[in-house]
Amino acid sequence: MKRVQGGTIETMVAAHNMTNIVLERLQKQQRPDCLQPINADGTYPWRASPEAGSGSTSS
Repeated sequence: MKRVQGGTIETMVAAHNMTNIVLERLQKQQRPDCLQPINADGTYPWRASPEAGSGSTSS
């Protein structure tokens, strides 16, 4: 395994990949699910199905 300044090549590639993931999420204003707000019942508000709470009633 070839050593480079600061660690192995595999370590450098892994760090580069993690940096790309973070930068992409920052550019798209995305956060991981574990950092998103959730409802009291444990669901994510934006993932609600279109049928739920559609407000249509039949009379």
